[in-house]
Amino acid sequence: MPAPLSKSTRTLFDYLAWSFAVSVIVLGATQIDPFYVVQPVESSLIDHRFQSRGPRTETVDSSDIVIVEISQASFNSLPGKWPWPRSYYTHLIRNLERAGAKAIGLDVIFSTPDVLDPAGDAEFRQTVRQNPNVVLAGKIESERRGYTIRSLGENYGNIFVDSTVRFGVVNIQTDHDGVLRRYMPFTTSPAGQLPTFSFAVLNSFFEKPSSLTALYGDGFFHFAGRTIPCYDETSFLINYCGPSGTFRRIRFEDVIDDKDFLTVDEKKYGLEINTFDDPVYGYLNDGTFEGKRTCFLWRSDKDGRRVTIRCTGPRSMRTSSRTFFIGTLSSASGSG
Repeated sequence: MPAPLSKSTRTLFDYLAWSFAVSVIVLGATQIDPFYVVQPVESSLIDHRFQSRGPRTETVDSSDIVIVEISQASFNSLPGKWPWPRSYYTHLIRNLERAGAKAIGLDVIFSTPDVLDPAGDAEFRQTVRQNPNVVLAGKIESERRGYTIRSLGENYGNIFVDSTVRFGVVNIQTDHDGVLRRYMPFTTSPAGQLPTFSFAVLNSFFEKPSSLTALYGDGFFHFAGRTIPCYDETSFLINYCGPSGTFRRIRFEDVIDDKDFLTVDEKKYGLEINTFDDPVYGYLNDGTFEGKRTCFLWRSDKDGRRVTIRCTGPRSMRTSSRTFFIGTLSSASGSG
């Protein structure tokens, strides 16, 4: 006699049965395209499996990902008004390099010059060019069935993107309910394929050419000696490791607060905190960034401007992407 099904298995079968029954009823009643009913059911099942599995703490414990986070505390701690001067980002890159970061991804679209500080723009551009492990973010025009680049030689919405620097495309495609469950490893241009942002950061981390893109074949994407199961020929399902906050986050202001920078509190109280390069507890000396991929993550509102985390996961499993961002794997990037 077969062994009785476990409670969790019975629950899953019940869930599947009810989902199928509802789909049949809706199809019969409306005679609409089955795709518009099947996709929500499939998405719900994906979410259910994530919730049943729970966080993958063993992966996070061995991860080499560190997220540099911009939050409301960052706006309160730094003396400059938003949008911040480019010198802040220059300072950030230099400190991360000093601390040994292996790859740095800035998930920020710098769409216009800083008219108040042209010299700051020039210094930032030079710093990016001098550090080939830095990856910038770009965006392209979108169409219903994919992404199309309108002209060759453009800067993809970022004034610092050119042929001398690494960059990746930050456009994403969410599912019917606005949730990001899939990710595209590349997008197509008239000149060929371009890596998306997360894969551009991986190119930097693995010391691959900046233009390298994943290859599709036999139901997998092949990239840097690794295989990723496909969802279709252009995307794969994101294997989220846990909810928001799963990966370690360091505040933006704590990375640039060194002996040469004064935060609001340091100016107010006349104290030198120096969270980055203090010889006892500073991030420069404690190995936080050594050999790591560093991401920049946006997560809060400022003065009515919506700043969006690019990688939103299935409902209760929302998390950062599996790469670095100064800002993920993954919405709209904030403007810097």
